[in-house]
Amino acid sequence: MSVLDVSASFTHVLFCWDVLVAHLSESESASAGGGAPTSVPTAMFDDVSCPLFVTWMKGPAVRAYDDDKKKKSSSSSSSTSNSNGNGRQLVGNGNVAHHHQVVSRTQHLPGLNLRGCIGTLEPRNLHTALRDYTLNSAFRDSRFAPISVDEMEQLECTVSLLTNFEVADTYDDWTIGTHGIIIEFVGDGLGRHGRRGDGRPMYSATYLPEIASRQGWTHRQTIDSLVLKAGYRMRVDDALRKSVRVTRYQSSLCSLTYGEYAALKANS
Repeated sequence: MSVLDVSASFTHVLFCWDVLVAHLSESESASAGGGAPTSVPTAMFDDVSCPLFVTWMKGPAVRAYDDDKKKKSSSSSSSTSNSNGNGRQLVGNGNVAHHHQVVSRTQHLPGLNLRGCIGTLEPRNLHTALRDYTLNSAFRDSRFAPISVDEMEQLECTVSLLTNFEVADTYDDWTIGTHGIIIEFVGDGLGRHGRRGDGRPMYSATYLPEIASRQGWTHRQTIDSLVLKAGYRMRVDDALRKSVRVTRYQSSLCSLTYGEYAALKANS
């Protein structure tokens, strides 16, 4: 994989929110038996190609954070909205080309729980990939029920663009909080990622850079957790750890809560 000089920005996350709101607005209108089709969001960023993940986090801390920001704000503005057949109001999905007062957050709010996360380790053009993985992570992550309108005010969306892929020398040759890692190894069992020429199954899994630090894991604990995530159910010992091929990478991420998204739309 190539090294790319690319950074996640609020325009990427704004687009993901637009895609989610458009989808939910359309679904709500259809279920109510009417309503005009929702306009398709337009991407307002370069269509570069890179690996990426879209993550949704949820928790009461989101609403508390947004309420606090509203109290501190000295400006007032009226929000544009799309109305669906059930009388719900969702922030409109018109385009925001630029906003000088945006302060991009490069980390998740504390105290949130994962609500969905899907991406790709292969480079994809962002215009189509962010749309696809927004919907996949929100509605098709098999670990969770699809996201609903009622959850919006407790959601935070994060876009992670992955860069600087390097093969590590050992399983602990990476920095917690800086690197994400991909592990690949051969073992017994029913591997999910094909088989080698000798018939032994292959395993693979990844964690984004923020996962190990958020969980408070050591290098060894992170590797052991990834081995389980890959589907390996046999004993994990040091021999297996040393056999793991580790690729480390970095990510540029940007996060917006629904409240931050709504404020941007109101000021556009």
